[in-house]
Amino acid sequence: MRAAARTLAVVIASSCALCPLAAQAPGGDALDRAMRDELQRSMRELRLGQLDKPYFIGYRVIETNMSVAMARYGSLAGSRERRSRVLAVELRVGDYSFDNSNMFASPHLLPVDDDYLAIRREIWLATDEAYKNAVQAIASKRVARMNRQKGGSDTIADFSKEPATQTVDEQPLRPVAMTELQSLVRELSGVRELKALQSSSATITVTQTRERFLTSEGTTIVRSRSLATVGIDGGTQATDGALLQASTTMIGRTLDALPARAALVQRVRALAQDLDSLRTAPVIDRYAGPMLFEGRAAAQLFAQAFAPGLVAGRRAQMGGGGFADKLGSRVMPEWMTVSDDPTRHALGGEPLLGDYAVDEEGVPARANVVVEGGYLKTLLTTRVPVEGVERSTGNARGGGAAPSNLIVSVDSGLGDAALRRRLLALVQKRKLPYGIIVRDLDANRFTAMMQAMESGDYESLAAQSGGTALVAAYRVYPDGREERIRGARMTGVTSESFRDIIAASATPTVLHEVGSGGGLLASMTMQTSGFGGAPTPVSYAVPSLLFEDVTLAKPSGARPKPPLSEPPPM
Repeated sequence: MRAAARTLAVVIASSCALCPLAAQAPGGDALDRAMRDELQRSMRELRLGQLDKPYFIGYRVIETNMSVAMARYGSLAGSRERRSRVLAVELRVGDYSFDNSNMFASPHLLPVDDDYLAIRREIWLATDEAYKNAVQAIASKRVARMNRQKGGSDTIADFSKEPATQTVDEQPLRPVAMTELQSLVRELSGVRELKALQSSSATITVTQTRERFLTSEGTTIVRSRSLATVGIDGGTQATDGALLQASTTMIGRTLDALPARAALVQRVRALAQDLDSLRTAPVIDRYAGPMLFEGRAAAQLFAQAFAPGLVAGRRAQMGGGGFADKLGSRVMPEWMTVSDDPTRHALGGEPLLGDYAVDEEGVPARANVVVEGGYLKTLLTTRVPVEGVERSTGNARGGGAAPSNLIVSVDSGLGDAALRRRLLALVQKRKLPYGIIVRDLDANRFTAMMQAMESGDYESLAAQSGGTALVAAYRVYPDGREERIRGARMTGVTSESFRDIIAASATPTVLHEVGSGGGLLASMTMQTSGFGGAPTPVSYAVPSLLFEDVTLAKPSGARPKPPLSEPPPM
């Protein structure tokens, strides 16, 4: 663990079932005392008549300071600073084998002032609401259980027993200067050299959180985190009127961990120039054949199509899906392995952002080999067991199970040049005129769908749901010549497709994302609704991937007309 990254990280395991809470966490501030006092009282007194009393209560409070600055075309579009303190209550009645399985109640806003009585009153009300929901849920669950034969998920406990831990894991949080953010977004969005560029925007978000978690089992967590993201978006139109979008996102623990200002500006200029060159690129018709996903695109594809299936969830709660029925089955080539490792802080000199000492339930972090030699060995879980995985893997993140640092390794990876030769050999074997290399996928699909909905552009919305757009794709001909293409959408690539990967590179590319799958949307909703929330960064380390058969479809729908006149003078 790097000393510069954390001022303190301590994890202590305990075997007690209910330790004296007053001795478990540092400090005696108003929030800490209110949480402890109400937890003790609720465990001792909370009961409605002869109904079940709680056997487990967990209080999680996340204090968030968020600073956001946005600019368009070099002019500030808005900025805001937000401070919030949010409580989530997890309350279980029954016992570990059979309970209400009611996860977190609705978030409750707590006073940001350190007023003991005001804070405790809100915790009391939130606990009361959670208890009423819990006794109703377990009553309904008992009736449903009597009406069906026992078997399947009924044989699995509802909550796994884990040793209590006490964790203090704090990073230094430096004050954020809003003027610094405003100055930077103005410069990043101010690329004006290209006349055809119709939109250029930049958004910087710095989120600093302090999390406290306290349970009736004796687990305590006190930790602080910081995350900085820079998002750049640009848009233009092709010569035939087709809308072209490009974006890039950089994520770091702090602003200082991101590339220097000059490097950020250079990246924006490169994105704008790439958009400009794409305006005259040919539109692909249809294609079915071998496709090489290089670098970033391979990591994006893995994150979108494969990684979500590694997260466990009971069918009754999640509606099935993923790899729930594939434990022990081959899901990748036998020369590929996937590990989830929150104990790693870097890979090949590149920082990994999904590291932690304990997960959100206090379960100590550990490396888990998820896929070994191509075969699925386990799924990533919380303390809610699933069939085949009855103990937590230490992956409770963002209110559910989520990856940390997913690392894909191969037994005999190829060099970049050898991988291209393998692609061209497949092209020649199938007598195709060219193959396809992809270097960037649509990383902003959710935003594009939301923009289409807001503008009423239902044809664009339908196109967004009809596959994944290839942002940077190239025809590669037998002589090695490359030709940029645009407008192609990839269809039919699912987690099943990864069984048939032909080859991979020896060196992985690291990709950072905030949230994963549904977790990303949940994180965005929490932040934009004003409830705050701790961002959940995930890092993927994935080699370039060669697939034998991928289908591309040409763009569909009407194209808007280009502007009728020249843009105003620079």
